[in-house]
Amino acid sequence: MIATMMKKAKAFVLSQRKGESFDEAYAKSQVEAHEQTYQLYRQAANSSEQSVREFAETQLETLEHHLNMARALATTVAQSRSTAQSANEL
Repeated sequence: MIATMMKKAKAFVLSQRKGESFDEAYAKSQVEAHEQTYQLYRQAANSSEQSVREFAETQLETLEHHLNMARALATTVAQSRSTAQSANEL
């Protein structure tokens, strides 16, 4: 049930972005979500509780990789839109 509500909320947020294509809004939301997740795990990696710290530390490399992929997606989408706009101006 919570997953369904989250999906609906995300779809609503993406539909409300003004002046952006769905691709741009999606890419930006992925970067934001991955940045937040990465920061939470970095904080947890400094936890005084050993089990929390160890778990967070094991996840950081993967989370950083996913964050970089999200950023690359956002860059690709932005470049694609820029290229399309340039072509339309010709």
